[in-house]
Amino acid sequence: MKNLLELKDISISFGGIEILHNISFTVKEGEIHSLIGENGAGKSTLMKIISGIYFPDRGIMKKNGTEIHLHGPLDAFAHKIGIVHQELSIAGNLTVAENMMVGREPVNKLGFINDKLLLETARKELLDLGIDIDPSVKAGRLSVGMQQVVEIAKVLAKDIDLLIMDEPTSSLSDREITHLFSLLRSIKSQRDLTIIFISHKLSEVMELSDRATVLRDGSIVGTVEREEMSVEKLISMMIGREL
Repeated sequence: MKNLLELKDISISFGGIEILHNISFTVKEGEIHSLIGENGAGKSTLMKIISGIYFPDRGIMKKNGTEIHLHGPLDAFAHKIGIVHQELSIAGNLTVAENMMVGREPVNKLGFINDKLLLETARKELLDLGIDIDPSVKAGRLSVGMQQVVEIAKVLAKDIDLLIMDEPTSSLSDREITHLFSLLRSIKSQRDLTIIFISHKLSEVMELSDRATVLRDGSIVGTVEREEMSVEKLISMMIGREL
């Protein structure tokens, strides 16, 4: 598989303190690549750089072999990169369809939102992803797990090929996690989607990942292929010593 995303010597500082140190990181086309590390290792900071929220002090980022410069999430979407944050941005007082179509609502000749077309478009997008949710229901009535699914659908509707998921299971039950993983595998196979998955739960990393990269104190420790993974190996890489 070729590299979809390449980072070379990425560094960033806040308040004069360097948080990420010369990060070099690659993601292959079509894989689920987990990024793991203890709290403060720099995982979320790195993902915010890849999704255009932060701009690095130095380093190069390439997508499909071409160098890119992201100055905001809209730039990231233009390069088909989307992120689902740990803190959901779902508005509970809006319907599922209204949440999904924010910023791209269909309008009629008078400039008013075409509610019928909005609902039909959202329903089709959900069906295309294999998601069984009524788009007319208020999002606040859904479980946290289903709200997470709506958030994913909302991001995937922007025609992305790289999905970043930052701690997506932190508020989910075991049943909701199983459903989410099944959905991710299905969407990945249907759309040739590449996923960067961030989690503290090593059992999830072992179950879902094709590869896993470990961050410690703002630096890359190494990348492990699926066949080489073990919980013991990942933990020792995370903490810097054998258990």
